Parts: sequence; C-alpha cells; structure tokens
Amino acid sequence: MNGTVLVRYGELTLKSEPVRREFEKTLIGNIRSILEGIPIEIETERGRIFVETPRPGEVSSRLSRVPGIVSSSPTQRAEASMDEICRAATRIFEENFPSKGSFAVRARRVGDHEFSSKDIEEKIGAEILKENPDMSVDLDSPDHEVHVEIRGDDAYVFTEIVEGIGGLPVGTQGRVIVLFSGSVNSLVSAYLAMKRGALPYLLFLDPGEGGAGEKERILDLSRKLLKFHPELELLTAPLRPFLEEISERIPEKMRWIVCRRMRLRLAQSIAEEVGAKALVSSADINQISSWSLENVKIIEEKIECPLLYPLTGFDEEQISSIGEKIAGAGIHPEDLHPCPQAIPEPGEMDLEGVREKEKNIPEKGLMESSLSSLETRELR
Repeated sequence: MNGTVLVRYGELTLKSEPVRREFEKTLIGNIRSILEGIPIEIETERGRIFVETPRPGEVSSRLSRVPGIVSSSPTQRAEASMDEICRAATRIFEENFPSKGSFAVRARRVGDHEFSSKDIEEKIGAEILKENPDMSVDLDSPDHEVHVEIRGDDAYVFTEIVEGIGGLPVGTQGRVIVLFSGSVNSLVSAYLAMKRGALPYLLFLDPGEGGAGEKERILDLSRKLLKFHPELELLTAPLRPFLEEISERIPEKMRWIVCRRMRLRLAQSIAEEVGAKALVSSADINQISSWSLENVKIIEEKIECPLLYPLTGFDEEQISSIGEKIAGAGIHPEDLHPCPQAIPEPGEMDLEGVREKEKNIPEKGLMESSLSSLETRELR
C-alpha cells in the first residue's frame, strides 16, 4: 500500500511567484535525485510537495537531509469528509500509540469545507476517547499527537514530523568553489554553502605531503556530502610547486600570508575555468589570532569574486557538532594546515612588504602549470 509523504519548505514561499516556481522546480529535481531507486510520484500545491511512494518512512528519512526542506511527514491520504478523516485518524492512532497516556489532535485546512479545523479536532478526539477511555486530552504537553492537514478534496493524516535542515535548494544560488582540505572545517563549510543553495565544486589544493593515502582520505570524506546532494565533483590541483617557491624565496614570517594569497588566486583562476561565481573559505577568522581584519584584507587583495566565510559566528564546539552530524566522529581537526611549513604568526603584515617579496615568485608559470594539471572527479 502506498503512502504519501507531505514535504514542507520554508524560505521559498517568501519569494516572488516566478522565483518561487523556479526554486520549487529545482527542489523537486533534487528530491528526485536523492530518491533515485525508490518508486515515487510527485505532486505539488503552493507551499507543499507530495511524494507518493510504497516506502514513505525511507523517503522521509532521506528528505530530512535535502537543503530547502523544512520538514516532512509520512501520511495516509483520505477523502476530505468528516467521516473518512475520522476513520483514518482513529486507525492510525491505534496502529501507532498505546491506549494510555494523553493525546492531542492538531488540524489545519486550506480551502472551503463544511467543517472547521476545530470541528475535526473535536470529532477525532471524541472517537479516540470512546475507544480508549483510560486516555485523556492534553493540548499543552501531550504524550501522543495526531495531525490532520486538509487541502481541497484530500486529507493527510500523520503522527510524525521529521525535521529537515531548511535553507534553500542546492543549485538555486549558482556554483561556488569550496576550498576543501579534508578537515572538519572544510566539510562544514561545504555543507553550509549547500544549505544556502550553492552547488559546490570541492577543490583540494594538494600540498603533496600525504601521497595517495591522503588523496583517498579526501575522496572518502567528500563523499559524506552526497547524502545532501548526490551530484558533486571533487577538483584537485597541485599546490606543491607554490610551496617550494614560497619556502625558498619568502622570509619565514611572511610565508603563511603569501601562501594564503597564492591559494586564493589559484582558486579564483580555477573558478573562472569552471564557471563558479564565488569562493568559499573554511578559515575560521574568529579563532586564529593572526587573522586580524588588516591581514584578511591583505590576503584578499587580488580576489575579485565574492569570498565567503561561512564559519564566521560559529565556535569550535558548534563546528565539531555539525561535522559529526555529517560524517560521524573521528574527522581530522583543523590541524591539516593548507600551507605546511607556513604556520600563521601573530601580528599584522605589511602589505607593501608582502607585495615586494611576492615579486620573487614566478606566479604566472606556476598558475599555468597547476591549471593544466587540474583533475575533476565525479563523486558517487
């Protein structure tokens, strides 16, 4: 027997009608992708998406990870008449709850009907009490809840609301490059970018220190994001030649900031190559003393596209908590420094001094070489 999963979305309803339709179309496409392999039929009404399927529990669980979805509920559909709604509600109640404790009935309607939401709540409540005399009604803090959503000629009865992650559908805000180092910070940054509607390229600028094992670890970790959107790509470009030149030609105290500048300029060139609109940094500028606003300004000096810092405002505990929800415990902390042997030092850098020392770096040739070695891998 098929059930219907009722899908709720939030921010989309605030958009203008043409934008809302486009966002909804993207969200439906993302739903189809994440549910590949499960038989489904999709219907829509304003503010709701309905997924008909023989596996409603599994569908609702998968949809809880899709950006743009606020919540979903496995439901049973019934005719929008008082008698049919009551029959469905009492049956579902008996199937899901014991005949003790307290309960409440929550109903809402869209459209014209011969009864009100309160009429439905009272009628279902009376039927449940008739069959379960030891139970009581508690509208403030019930042990069990039955929900009814009535839309036009159909009613949807359910007992469970599965929370989603909200945000915007992936792809509605265009492509971005996420600087992906394999740390919990980079994993969370990619997730937050997706939650705000961006479709990320995960860019690993390989420092050449971990060998094949490190590349495989990066690949395995990047796949953890497929549960949120199943069509992602991992880009890999060599950073080692830059690091060697920096180590040889730049004073030690400046190396970290020159490395950061070069990484961003390389990422910007790759963004232009693949058509991405912005860069997403996993740097947490709250927690590193060397990331003064002046140093951030120096690092970003030659970056013309938007540069986003999604971790700003999160503390270390919050970042770790989100990371564990994405990939479980045991993710590498942010000790995999993107610029090995160039650890940030406290104090502000001098922009003119940095510019002068950078002239010793054969940047154009390094950029061309790295871009020619760019690898793209579809994640599956």
